Amino acid sequence: MDYIPTHLFTPSPLSQVKGPAIFWPARKDAEPWLVTGEQDPMVVALSSGISGRCVRVADWRVVGHSVQGVQFEVDPSSRYKPAFVDEPVGGLILGASGLRISTIFESANGFSDLRDFPVHADASTAASDTDMGFTRWRTYIFEGNRRIDLLSFEVSKVGDR
Repeated sequence: MDYIPTHLFTPSPLSQVKGPAIFWPARKDAEPWLVTGEQDPMVVALSSGISGRCVRVADWRVVGHSVQGVQFEVDPSSRYKPAFVDEPVGGLILGASGLRISTIFESANGFSDLRDFPVHADASTAASDTDMGFTRWRTYIFEGNRRIDLLSFEVSKVGDR
């Protein structure tokens, strides 16, 4: 990961972060999270034992620092065809409906389900035959002509829909 210029960080409560963004909670042991850009944003854990799990931003009262407006790139050699079983958790899915992330979401009834959530505000969760998933991806941002890599992600587990 590159060093990130401090002026690119926005200190704020998580509820005010506009995704897609990478958010670092203001705790010593905190790992970075992906904040989606949809109307009801989700927070997706990107490391540790809960990698790929997500919660709604509204459910968390956390402060920290974010880098907003991040972009994504994928490793073409990590592609897969999305399915209903053994789906890579945290994989990015690119299709006609936009960019989605496959996550584990705990529903109100306590069950953990594998679901897709839009990464950008204009995307949807509609699946299509043209969907292609990727198990390795990374985020970056530009400052002028300089590219700054923020973090890399590789799927480490699978789940069923």
